[in-house]
Amino acid sequence: GGVALTLDAALQQRVQQAAQQLGEGAVAVTECPSCEIRALASMPDFSPADIGAAAQAEGSPLVNRAFCAYAPGSVFKLVTAAAALESGQVQDDFSCTGSLNAGGLVFHCIDGTAHGELGLQGAIEKSCNCYFISTARALGGQPVLSMAYNLGFGAKQEFGRGLRTQPGVLPEGAALENVRALGNFAFGQGELTTTPLQLCAMMNAIASGGVYSTPKLIAGLVDGEGQLTPSNPVTDKSVEGMLPATAGQLRSYLDIAAENGTGRPGKPEGWTVGIKTGTAQTGVRAGNEELLHFWYCGYISDSSGPRYCVTVLRESTPDDEGAAAQVFKQVLEDVAELYLQP
Repeated sequence: GGVALTLDAALQQRVQQAAQQLGEGAVAVTECPSCEIRALASMPDFSPADIGAAAQAEGSPLVNRAFCAYAPGSVFKLVTAAAALESGQVQDDFSCTGSLNAGGLVFHCIDGTAHGELGLQGAIEKSCNCYFISTARALGGQPVLSMAYNLGFGAKQEFGRGLRTQPGVLPEGAALENVRALGNFAFGQGELTTTPLQLCAMMNAIASGGVYSTPKLIAGLVDGEGQLTPSNPVTDKSVEGMLPATAGQLRSYLDIAAENGTGRPGKPEGWTVGIKTGTAQTGVRAGNEELLHFWYCGYISDSSGPRYCVTVLRESTPDDEGAAAQVFKQVLEDVAELYLQP
């Protein structure tokens, strides 16, 4: 009879509606621990009944932004954090003055904020750039790069013939011997690019006890009687991306970041949620303002633990005016209403 997708029709409809606020961007929702994609939206959208108009429309609506690669910004700090936890080189008494010199280049925390004395929990909660640059310099580039490989970065996902994501870009190990390049890499800038789906799969691994599973979109083929024959893509795998203790520690920090930190605007009331935000520089300017990518990435839990992961991207705008947070919060509320018990 046709192809069966992992998408959930009711959730897909709600996500598509919530994503309208983004203008240009994407939303991905996966279910833990399998990383099956339950909803996937790319904005601006279009009518499949008029592909000709969509091909001529502004904003390239035929481009699936959930499969395209962008600078991830501070969401990638979770990879640096995981590498630090696995190596046992977590800084507990870092002093953030708001800026840090790395190889002659001065890096700043957002708005030059001095975060003061903090450890890894505070660095995730407040999204301190300087902490993660300092951590990556202590570790060296290879542990962070290896953790990124473990979590699926730099690899395309193929769901079927001609249906694949971009792989994104991971810098070469030799490039990270440059202190400036390593500093950028530590907090998700520089050469690094990732797709919204890759970030959702990374969060899915953290939410699932450290086991990384490739995202799944096609459940299989259905015959004329509605019988499903499951199908796994050639790129499908499930491996331990990080130790269970590492994943558990990161979840505790992400829960705090949602309650008291940068993720607070996106947290729905009454639910246990973990959130990491990101604001990625693009180097592209519109007039006097730089265009930025705004990210929200996290999971929602019920009494059994983390259940669904969500990534929201608002692309290329000088100020998203809180839209990424609003969409993230609305999607989590929709997930909770449809499928979760408090």
